[in-house]
Amino acid sequence: MVLPGLVRFFLLLGLLLGVLGAAPSSSAQPAKGTALAKPPYAPLTVTTAQARSGTLLPSGGGLTLNRTRPAALIKLPKLRAWSMTVWIADRGYDMSTPDLLPAYVPDVRVTTDPSKNFAFEERRSLEALSSGGTPGKANHVNRGGDTWRLAFDDGFANFTYGWDMAENQSLNVTTEDAVEHQVLMGFSLAADAESTAPPGNVTVYFQVVDLLDAEPTVRITSYRAETGFLGDTTDSNVLLFSPVIEAPELPQPQYPNYTLPGPYPDWPQFKPHSDAGSGPTAGMFGNFTDGNFTFVVQETAGADSLVTRALGKSVIALALAGNNTVFEATSWTHINLASGFRKYAVIDGLKPDTNYTFWIYDRDRLVIYPPALFRTKKPGFRCPLMLPTAMCPGIGYASPVADVQPGGQKYLTDIPDQFANVIAENLDTFSMSLTAQACGRDMYSYVSTCADCYDAYRDWVCRMVLPQCADADPAPFENITTLPTAPHVVPRSTDSPRSSAISYPYEYSELLPCIAVCTEVDRVCPLNLQFICPHRNFNANESYAFEGRKNGVNDGQARNGRPSIDRFGNRWCNV
Repeated sequence: MVLPGLVRFFLLLGLLLGVLGAAPSSSAQPAKGTALAKPPYAPLTVTTAQARSGTLLPSGGGLTLNRTRPAALIKLPKLRAWSMTVWIADRGYDMSTPDLLPAYVPDVRVTTDPSKNFAFEERRSLEALSSGGTPGKANHVNRGGDTWRLAFDDGFANFTYGWDMAENQSLNVTTEDAVEHQVLMGFSLAADAESTAPPGNVTVYFQVVDLLDAEPTVRITSYRAETGFLGDTTDSNVLLFSPVIEAPELPQPQYPNYTLPGPYPDWPQFKPHSDAGSGPTAGMFGNFTDGNFTFVVQETAGADSLVTRALGKSVIALALAGNNTVFEATSWTHINLASGFRKYAVIDGLKPDTNYTFWIYDRDRLVIYPPALFRTKKPGFRCPLMLPTAMCPGIGYASPVADVQPGGQKYLTDIPDQFANVIAENLDTFSMSLTAQACGRDMYSYVSTCADCYDAYRDWVCRMVLPQCADADPAPFENITTLPTAPHVVPRSTDSPRSSAISYPYEYSELLPCIAVCTEVDRVCPLNLQFICPHRNFNANESYAFEGRKNGVNDGQARNGRPSIDRFGNRWCNV
């Protein structure tokens, strides 16, 4: 049985050993007409036990293809329904000739014809342009219906046989009708066995899964629609959040002991568990919620980046990419107006004023989330990253509460006392006023409670006391054709802070809070508390950021038509 820990062992330790112990690449191309060792090579055989356990293959160092050995033959057991996933871990090619990149992707074909050879240069007009194969369907290279060709997408390819993915059910291939498939994998071979393989090694891993008899711990690579969330950057590090892992409802205070949680609440503790569903493929495609995420950050235009090498969907390539992760945690947060458990991490060692791409993947479940982008701050940025706390679970950005120059701490896991005391005093005062309302057996609203009001106020007061820092002279956003085109930034000096009751150690530029932070309190709290937000047509732009003059739209919330941040990392207000 292959447990998640062993999968991680194969993924992180075995792959590293394989890379270090791989045979040197053969960079010299054979002279024209010089025949290489002709196929068929000794086949790699996948056993029934390996298909049922979803073993990552080849174990250890992967499958190395190069000009000395440009192709491989893989024999599969007789299975009624199965899936094969192929990942390119790395490939050797000349960075100065990016137009050759498509040629350095190995050709992978699945066939039921044992006589098929490695003449990959034979291209037919009906070759499949997408992965997948089912009896009686036309996803074939040839009209006879015995060969399918896999299509790579950023280093990832997948093939499924005998299973209807749309209906998630077997196509009822009988044991008598099941056949032994074989996989031809490699680069084009001419009649004299001369290869068009790249000058360096191309390393490939694959997984074959028996969809009907797989063990419960087997996972197949899956992609989720949601991306990770950018907290904020400094000039050398970044705070990143995973998507929400789980969002259980918080317990509500009950009559007669209606007690609000106070400045230091006891939020729920994360307990990993699965939601595998039911059926023969339950849980195979990553619908687990243990949140064992890994964050990968790479310079977007770097020569060794997954973006440049077009390997952004290969979980193996992601596993081989290292980062200087200096902090990781999983806790209850209220990030981007969404409550729930998230994993977050601080990555250090980044270059100032540089574009980066980040990925998130689940190293045990082989679940990958789409990449997103960000840019680090300019050199000399002084504000440290303020991480979520029990008092302020919605704070995850750079704030002027300490000075990282020179040699200061670049991230804080606790709010400094002088700021925490101000927040606690405000929360205590607000709690006294709020509990004088109809919070117990009688309610002031059917859609919100005093606890909802208190949580919204907590988020508001935290952002007022812990403002978000921005670059002093932020550049206009790129890739933006409609408003907003730049962040809403206001300079703050030690003599003119946002509030006269709070002092900060140095001058900074504040990214204004989105007006939704204020209107959310107004929306869920009792009217007689008289919590009133400034009007857009008067002086609201001195304290808050918004677009346009119409209330309720373009306030920083995605649901109101203008989210505070986009996939390029452009953030125009703080929410």
